[in-house]
Amino acid sequence: MRQFRPLIFVLLVVLAFGAVVAASASARKATPGIFPSNVLFTSTSGPSSFGGSGILSSAEVKCTKDEDTGGFLTSLTGTFDVLFLGCLLKILSALFLCTGSNDKVTSSILVLGSFRLRYREPTGTKAVVAFLITPVKFTCKEGTTEKAIEVKGCGAGEITPLNTKVKTSEHFTMNMTKAAATRNEITKIENEAGTGTETCQLEANESGGTFKEAAEETSDEIVGNMTAEIEA
Repeated sequence: MRQFRPLIFVLLVVLAFGAVVAASASARKATPGIFPSNVLFTSTSGPSSFGGSGILSSAEVKCTKDEDTGGFLTSLTGTFDVLFLGCLLKILSALFLCTGSNDKVTSSILVLGSFRLRYREPTGTKAVVAFLITPVKFTCKEGTTEKAIEVKGCGAGEITPLNTKVKTSEHFTMNMTKAAATRNEITKIENEAGTGTETCQLEANESGGTFKEAAEETSDEIVGNMTAEIEA
């Protein structure tokens, strides 16, 4: 029986390792979450840009900054409003001022909606904020020329840091980036159950035409009203 001991030992090690891996997998949360779960926040950003396929003569709307407010309703969901300011569209030598249909201040666009905390990928090492926007309309004007745009869908940006307590004197950072002029870098995110991916993509049309893929690029510094941590 002596010659079988190494084999038995190897089998025991493999079984033990498998149990550890299974335990780790089952311990991973389906989604990241913020704690405490009633955090209110404000955020500010620098310049941002927006563009889409077959709209705005392939040019981009560029805003100088945005001001955001919002709050968590649960550990992974909440609502937001973002006011983009100084929004301009340059096509050749023409400069258009872009204003939301419900905005009273020229070249400002208010965007409302809800958001979700999700994992970026199945491994669960990175988290994103997925913004589900209420369809928003804005018009870019230059003289008597107008371009009417409608935007809808979902835009996702990676948020950091994770598993770190962030004080009110500090901030989380959310980066939403483009992979191309009309496509965001992140268009697939983990679903709420943590069992697969789902689409998170912005769409836009011009003058009531067909909705096509669109993209936004922005970076926000998010400040909470209390010390909070995104656990992943």
